[in-house]
Amino acid sequence: MTDTDPSQNADPAAGFRIEAGAGEWTATILSAVPEGAGLSVAVRPDGPVSIHLVHADAFQALPETGAALYSARVTGPVRFEVAAAVPGDHALVLDNRGGAERRRAEVEITATAPGGVEPEAYEAAADAMLRAVSEGMAQMLRFDPGFSAGRCGRVAPFGEGGLVCIEFPLTVMARVTPREAASGIIMLTIFCRLAEGMAARLGRRLSSEERDGLAVATMTVLGYGGPARAALAHLATPGAAEVLRAEMEADADILPDTGRAQRLRDEGEAGVARWHDVLLASLSDMVLERIETAPPSWTSAGAVATERAARAG
Repeated sequence: MTDTDPSQNADPAAGFRIEAGAGEWTATILSAVPEGAGLSVAVRPDGPVSIHLVHADAFQALPETGAALYSARVTGPVRFEVAAAVPGDHALVLDNRGGAERRRAEVEITATAPGGVEPEAYEAAADAMLRAVSEGMAQMLRFDPGFSAGRCGRVAPFGEGGLVCIEFPLTVMARVTPREAASGIIMLTIFCRLAEGMAARLGRRLSSEERDGLAVATMTVLGYGGPARAALAHLATPGAAEVLRAEMEADADILPDTGRAQRLRDEGEAGVARWHDVLLASLSDMVLERIETAPPSWTSAGAVATERAARAG
């Protein structure tokens, strides 16, 4: 892994380049960001990579990004808008731990005065998150989930087909703090729909609790464990899920209730192993090749080799 170079602190409103070797991450510090300041960030990577923006207080935990203001895997240019929840230094992280090639990104950051993020910026941020997550899924799964973002005219997570309604993340962003919990809830909802599709490809139907479990397991395996934990911590708070469900005009059950969220949070990463077969059958060839050489705790090199051989045959 790569730490920050103090000489490379970023100057807001200036462009700069950031690089991370294969299997590494690197970060650049944004110094003395005022509380409530808006940050408009444009990142143009030269290939698939994960982008995180975290407060310096969370920097010691890197590359874990559970407290990120923004966290997404991207495959091309992305722009997002955030507001600093607390004052101080922030770190922009280029996370290439899952990559096999060196990655470079051109970055431009524009800072505004406290409270300067306009309402439409939240829509742009929500849209960017949805697109980045969908593109990341398409790279890391055996199938393209086919998600797209758009307006549905009602507060619901999904419209027809794979449409993710922009009204839902806007509502979550307006109702949920801290920001990492809001982002995590939005992502968890998308992964719940993805889990249904993963199971359907194998001829299985899931109960609500099974769907939630597979969603959290998939988020963990694909590098979104931090957002999953932030979402579950919020939804496990008595009454939190009900507040959001009351805002929804359809598909309210896609959000885990207090009990389901608490059970999933208590289970932690141990729940991933329960979905071993579904996960292996759903991951892309690229991901299987990567994990066969250094298998995570939920699988083994032999199981991955067997799955790869079955596909080759």
